[in-house]
Amino acid sequence: MRDIRTLVSPAACLPLAMLLTVSLFASSASAQGFVPGTGYRIQGGGDDFEDAEWKFNHNFPKSSRETDKRVREPYGMSLNQRWFESPKRGQPDVLLRVKPPEGGIPGSKGALLMRTLNSYIPGRVTGKSAQDDLLFDVGTAVGGTISVKKSPSVVVRVYLPPFEKW
Repeated sequence: MRDIRTLVSPAACLPLAMLLTVSLFASSASAQGFVPGTGYRIQGGGDDFEDAEWKFNHNFPKSSRETDKRVREPYGMSLNQRWFESPKRGQPDVLLRVKPPEGGIPGSKGALLMRTLNSYIPGRVTGKSAQDDLLFDVGTAVGGTISVKKSPSVVVRVYLPPFEKW
C-alpha cells in the first residue's frame, strides 16, 4: 500500500483545506443561561496550529476496529501530543499544517488541513460511506478532567471551500 502523501501533494489539497482552530472554554454560569463559546479560555485547552513545527505522525495503516475489528498500533499522534488517532475509526489520511485560507483569523500563520480519501478499512476502496476520527486529548492538555458543572464548550473555526470547488 502506498503512503497517501505520495498520492496527494499539499498543494493539491489547499482548495479543500479545513481551517481548524480549537479553543476550550469553561463557565460557571448555569446551563440555562449558558452561551457556547463564552466563559474563560482554559490554558492549554486547544490548538491554534501556529507552531511552524506542528506535524502529525500517521503510523499507517490506520485502525478500523469499528468495521473489521482491527486495532493497528502504534496510533498516529501529533508531535505536540494533543491530537491522536482513534482506535475505533482511524484518522484522516492527510493532516498537514498549512497557511490559512484568505479571510482566516487576522495575523494567523497556521491552519490544519484535513482530508480523507479512503476511510473504512485501509487498502480497500468500497464506495461505502464511512468516517475517520481525530481525537484531542483534553485531559492531558488541561491537567485533568473538566466537570460538566463548568459547562465546557469548544469553539472550532472551520473553512470549507465554495461548493463549486468540491
